[in-house]
Amino acid sequence: MHCCAATAAAAAVHRLGAGVKVINCVLMDGVVVADGSHIQNCVVCSGAVVQERATLKDCQVRIFVGRNSGCSGPVLV
Repeated sequence: MHCCAATAAAAAVHRLGAGVKVINCVLMDGVVVADGSHIQNCVVCSGAVVQERATLKDCQVRIFVGRNSGCSGPVLV
């Protein structure tokens, strides 16, 4: 396998902890949802981490990219 293809395949893996509930959500590449977290009606963007025992509903989660990134809307870090 070509090295770039291996990297792309590895990036697509999600890590879901024990006891996680994911209902009606979009999880993009490389998302981590830690143990005991419950997320519902959320979009979790690439590389974002939902911390242990978090409860999220009706939101967007993405990694922090800085104030001058041009991003708008609610951001949970």
